[in-house]
Amino acid sequence: MTTTLTPLADGEIDLNIELSVEEFAPFLNRAASAISGEIKLEGFRPGKAPLEVVKARVGEAALLERAAELAIGNSYPAAVKEKNLVTIGYPKVDVMKLAAGNPFSFKARVPILPEVTLSDWRTVKIDQKPHEPVTDEMVGKAVEDLRKMTSTEKEVTRPAANGDRVEIDFDIFVDQVPIEGGTSKNHDMELGAGQFIPGFEEGIVGLAPGQEKEYKFDFPKEYHAKHLAGRPADAKVKLHKVKEVVLPELNDQFAKKLGDMGSLLELKMKLRENLEHEAKQRSDRQFELDVFDALIKTAKFGALPKVLLEDEKDKILQEIEHDVQSQGGKFDDYLSSMKKTRDELKTELAPQAERRVKAALIVRHIAVSENVAATYDEVEKEVIEARASLPDKPDVRQQTETEDFRAYVKNRIIHRKVVELVKQALTKKPA
Repeated sequence: MTTTLTPLADGEIDLNIELSVEEFAPFLNRAASAISGEIKLEGFRPGKAPLEVVKARVGEAALLERAAELAIGNSYPAAVKEKNLVTIGYPKVDVMKLAAGNPFSFKARVPILPEVTLSDWRTVKIDQKPHEPVTDEMVGKAVEDLRKMTSTEKEVTRPAANGDRVEIDFDIFVDQVPIEGGTSKNHDMELGAGQFIPGFEEGIVGLAPGQEKEYKFDFPKEYHAKHLAGRPADAKVKLHKVKEVVLPELNDQFAKKLGDMGSLLELKMKLRENLEHEAKQRSDRQFELDVFDALIKTAKFGALPKVLLEDEKDKILQEIEHDVQSQGGKFDDYLSSMKKTRDELKTELAPQAERRVKAALIVRHIAVSENVAATYDEVEKEVIEARASLPDKPDVRQQTETEDFRAYVKNRIIHRKVVELVKQALTKKPA
């Protein structure tokens, strides 16, 4: 077998592979055996008919095509191994020469994992800043958030004030034209929470149930919808209900209702502990970003295949969509607020996708050079944990039993180990 490699743009290569007449002959015999096992040939057991008999029955072209499929399936992996390549996805195969009595040749075009040249990464020095201190004010806010979460509502007839929940109909106009998403019926909102357009909420304060009001306000200059930023608007509002938010009394009984807390002091101590943990996690994540940004700057990369970048952009897009939905929003509304299509947002994600791809390539490079691996027991443990956390549905559970899922878990463990190895090696404790 003769193999030549031709580098192409965008991280792809062409593998040109040729088999001599003698090397191709076994695949003709295998093809004849396979075909004779699929069709009935008088006088021969399935799979046992001679090549010439099969050729006479199905034609030389059909026999050659089946032999070519078998040859490609065998020769392509051998060529990849011979050239020591790490390919991405499946190749695009073009048969170049297929004729009786001639060598067989084909071309396989496939993206390959780019090479990474990384100097001694242990020499990179990064200062990990201490995480932000948790203040009494932060703990107090966490307590108040819990009070709001466990609050009750009481409908009242007085005028609305900040802190109340109201139910309203509203219409918003700019230049006497209704804005997109600017009309709603029986809309529920909390006054003073900053959950709606600044300036709009203030106009509702003081309205009593059944009252209507028309007023003007200005969109903020830094409003996310650029076509509305800083522009004057007209609002029409009808208030249906005012609901006073009743917060639970702040005492030991309140703390006990939230779980196995013995007192309000114990609750505050637990909240402080949680806030400390969250602050440390944020600091660790930022340190990890700083570390890999520094490593990316010192590394040299081969051409990044388009397929890697496109896949990463899709992943980021899915993460954004998940975040929006987890907060109760709709992704289409999110796109509308940004005045972007899905494809436009995806295009803007290119720099972020490139950074993530490069970081992943560095992780792989270090894993290989430092012999970082995931043991069978480690993979098995995480597979079992993942299976236990999934819904009790056969089709969902079945996904965790595939080799692809095990490979995903294995890669995740290796990634985690490498990141921890790098962070520990590069951590420079502040004085």
